[in-house]
Amino acid sequence: MPLSKVVFESLFKRTYPKGIAFAFSYRNPSIPLEEQRKNRPTIFFKHLSGLTFNPQEVNLRATWPIKYEVELGFLINKQGRNIPEDQAMYHVGGYFLLIDFTYTELFEGRKRGDPWCIYKNDENLFPIGPLIEKEKVINPDDLDLELRVNGQVKQKTNTSELIFKVPELISQTSKYVTLNEGDLFLTGTPSGASEIRNNDRIYAQLSQKGEILSELNFNVKLNHN
Repeated sequence: MPLSKVVFESLFKRTYPKGIAFAFSYRNPSIPLEEQRKNRPTIFFKHLSGLTFNPQEVNLRATWPIKYEVELGFLINKQGRNIPEDQAMYHVGGYFLLIDFTYTELFEGRKRGDPWCIYKNDENLFPIGPLIEKEKVINPDDLDLELRVNGQVKQKTNTSELIFKVPELISQTSKYVTLNEGDLFLTGTPSGASEIRNNDRIYAQLSQKGEILSELNFNVKLNHN
């Protein structure tokens, strides 16, 4: 059988994991929370081909300026569809710290109606830390996130400020797509994100009641070719 046919037919025998991400996730203190919860979570998808695991250096193609976004992520380890909120946590297999690098052209692209994927998916745009065992996290809605650039704090929040909590994100998403083992959720980023520069040092941490659960610490190299 020709190789191309083997590859094509193999597609129907696999379940592919996906990155499920959310925008406008954290509370805006100037708007009542009830107002912010009226709409569904803003979902988009992140290609897992952009993953880079616990890097020491991240090389990025600087097609446009790039901003950093520190986030809490979690792993799905049990398939499900139309998952009730009270059953959602049974589908979580662990947590992780991540940076969702984003081309800042997204903001102009949104005005033109461009798809988000153009600005969210490229090589190495998805640095991720080690998996944190589910049992180590007392409450995913009470974790501290912090990101520093060259030692200066740029983003800092607690996941209690998320508009939609982890069970809600799972339940809402599972109404539209089947969740599979290996799917990664990116819960969104707080305010403070701004552009990175060549040779910036990025440090991010996820902590629980003063105990660091995970860290990312790497240099950024921008390739303008």
